[in-house]
Amino acid sequence: MKKIINHFPQYYLDEISDVFHAKFSKEEWKKSDNDIWRCIHNKCNYRLKVYTEIALQRDEQERNHFRYALKLMTTNADQILLIDETNRDKNAARRRRMWALRGQRAEMRKKFDVSEDDDYCMIASGDITGLIPDACELVFKGDNNINVARGTIDGDRFLDYVRYFIVPCVGNFLKDEPRSIVIMDNASIHNKEEIKRLINEAGVMLLYTARYSPDINPIEYYFHQYKSSLKRVRGDVSAKERNQMCINCVSKKDAINTYKHCGFPCLPATDEEDDDAAATVAVLLYYLNKCINVIMIIVS
Repeated sequence: MKKIINHFPQYYLDEISDVFHAKFSKEEWKKSDNDIWRCIHNKCNYRLKVYTEIALQRDEQERNHFRYALKLMTTNADQILLIDETNRDKNAARRRRMWALRGQRAEMRKKFDVSEDDDYCMIASGDITGLIPDACELVFKGDNNINVARGTIDGDRFLDYVRYFIVPCVGNFLKDEPRSIVIMDNASIHNKEEIKRLINEAGVMLLYTARYSPDINPIEYYFHQYKSSLKRVRGDVSAKERNQMCINCVSKKDAINTYKHCGFPCLPATDEEDDDAAATVAVLLYYLNKCINVIMIIVS
C-alpha cells in the first residue's frame, strides 16, 4: 500500500483501490474501500493534505546562493524592502460559505454584473513591519489612455512605480539605513536597465530572488493574508475603500514570523521571545540567589 501511495500520491481512494486489486487479484486479497482507507490512515500513517505545486525548474543551488547573498548583505532586517505585484479579481474577496438551515440549500441573491473595479492589480512594497500603505498602488483594468490609474502593469508602469514610490522611501546601503536592500523576483518587467539604474543611484542594493521560489519571498505571504482579509469586508464598499481597510492586515509580529519562515537573517526578537528571555533570566537569578544564601549559611 505504501508503494502505491508513494507512486500515485494524487489518486482518489477508488483509484487506489483499483490499483491495489489489479495487483492483488486473488479473492482472499479483496478489500473494501473502508478497509483500504483504514490501512492508509492507521497502519501507513498517511493523511490527505492540500499540496503545494513546486516548479520543476526550481534550482536549489540558486536558492542557496540567494540566501547566502542576503546573509552577506544584511546587518539588520530593517534594511530589507520587498517589491512585487498581485492580482485581485472579484472571486478573491468572495465569501464561499453562509449559514443555512439543515436540509436547505445555501443560496444568496446577488446581482451578476461586470465591474472593472472588481478586478485590479496592486504593485506593493513591504518590509519587516508588513505592507507599506504609502507604497501600494492599485491599477484597475481598463483603458489607460483615458485614466492613468487604469491599464496593465508593464515595464513602463513599473518603472514609474520605482521612480515615484520606491526611490523617495529608501535608505543608503553604505550607512546601514532601513529599506536599503530591495528584493524582487525575476519577472521580465523587473529587469529593465533603467530600473536597476534608479535603484543603484539611490544608494540601494538590488537583489533578485531565486527563480520559481515564491516560498522564500515574504511578500507572497503578505499577499495571501491581504486577500484573506478582503473576504472579511462587506461587499457594499468600493474596491479602494476595501483596500484601505485591509492594507494593514499584516502586523509586525506576523511579518517577523514570515521572515523567519523564509529563512531571512538578522531578525529582531518577538515580544514572546523577549518575555521568554526575561523569564529565563529571572529564574536563573532566583536560583543563583538561593545558592548564594546556602553558601553563606555553610560559611557562617
